[in-house]
Amino acid sequence: MSKIGIESSNECFAALKLIEKLCKDGLIPDFIFRNILNDYVDVVDGAAFASCYTNAPPRKENYI
Repeated sequence: MSKIGIESSNECFAALKLIEKLCKDGLIPDFIFRNILNDYVDVVDGAAFASCYTNAPPRKENYI
């Protein structure tokens, strides 16, 4: 699958917000949105999408 063609980070952010809405509506699984978001982490700030990581397993650095 190809990446989203973007002219600016604002367009990428808007596209990711639309995909996030699909995830919240249950039309796509959480893990698919997380994978898409990970592809664009260098373009947009992932903190704006923190609500999608609530079901994600904890990171290894959180383990004792």
